[in-house]
Amino acid sequence: MSKTTGVVVRANDLIRASHSLKLSEQKLMYLVLLQVQPNQLEYMVSTTSYSAAYELTRQAGYQALSEASESLFNQTLVISEGKGKRRLHWVSSVYYANDLTEIKIRFTNEIMPFLVELKERFTIITIEQIKQFKSSHTLRIYEWCKSHESQGGFTISLKEIKDRLCLSDEYRQDNVQSKIIKPAIKQINLGDLVVSYEVIKQGVQVQGYRFSVSQPVKAKTAKPNKTTKAELHSVPPSFKLN
Repeated sequence: MSKTTGVVVRANDLIRASHSLKLSEQKLMYLVLLQVQPNQLEYMVSTTSYSAAYELTRQAGYQALSEASESLFNQTLVISEGKGKRRLHWVSSVYYANDLTEIKIRFTNEIMPFLVELKERFTIITIEQIKQFKSSHTLRIYEWCKSHESQGGFTISLKEIKDRLCLSDEYRQDNVQSKIIKPAIKQINLGDLVVSYEVIKQGVQVQGYRFSVSQPVKAKTAKPNKTTKAELHSVPPSFKLN
């Protein structure tokens, strides 16, 4: 992990966990993750560094950092473990200066292995790639796509999407697609990935989605390709979700 290149490496189990971090909290976490080292629990982020990283005014950076520091302490995430799930706190404490020029975050001992022990699989994401995102859901879906980039995509059930994003029951199958997936892919496709999706149906019921992920073709060699846009198709009911 490098402060100069802005590269964040995160364990994929953490990327695919269930949590409801707000966008300001997620972006704060990315700045902290740039600094993560084994055997170090506490990290500092300044208002100046947050504003510079995400191209915000000082006032906007102050506001975002203030909101994140106020709420991050109570946030949790759920990670699949064996035949069950484990709920963890992100941090054990948050310190912020009275003038909010900086905050300090202390991670829990349990969460640290997911940050520093990458084991077999990992994902590399840069601040440059995510700084323009306007939605926490967009950032989460981008993380999933990035973690499956080498496989060319992934299949995920509607239930798993709702679980990972901690969506309430008011999100039906139609507005998960219209309010979350479509806007997210539209924004993701402005950056370093080309993402499209297919709807997996059984009858009229949406069962899940198959996402295709690739790198954009360079402009001078690019040819019209309809698959670079989100397309909606029904998949035979016999299709088995992975």
